[in-house]
Amino acid sequence: MPSTHTSKVKLTGSDRYMIKIPTTSAGVNAAKNVLPDGIRCLGTALFSVHQAIAASQAEMLAISPYFNETRAHVQVELWPDVEDPATQHPMANRMIHIRDTYKKLAKETGKTQPLIKAASYVPFCIHWRDTDG
Repeated sequence: MPSTHTSKVKLTGSDRYMIKIPTTSAGVNAAKNVLPDGIRCLGTALFSVHQAIAASQAEMLAISPYFNETRAHVQVELWPDVEDPATQHPMANRMIHIRDTYKKLAKETGKTQPLIKAASYVPFCIHWRDTDG
């Protein structure tokens, strides 16, 4: 029997959307509850490897771990002054750790792991400011 919150959206196939849900205890449980209805989730508000593992266990389709704090979008001075953000940014190691953990889990369990899409990623081009005007 479909859950009540999904029965109203059956006009669109469940393979055409996913729910954005925080990767908290309640969010992970909710993701597990809607999965039998064919609804996949994007784990948000993700700050740790432990949360990434929980998202994997809940079979979330994707996760979006924070790369920068949100203030970095408007405060240029918060962007780390590094040559290679992919490896030298303070959060780069966490992203690499999540990726490596998912590779290990995929090998050990044979299960597809969530896709990883960084949240609050601020490309360098955003930080360029016209100082003449």
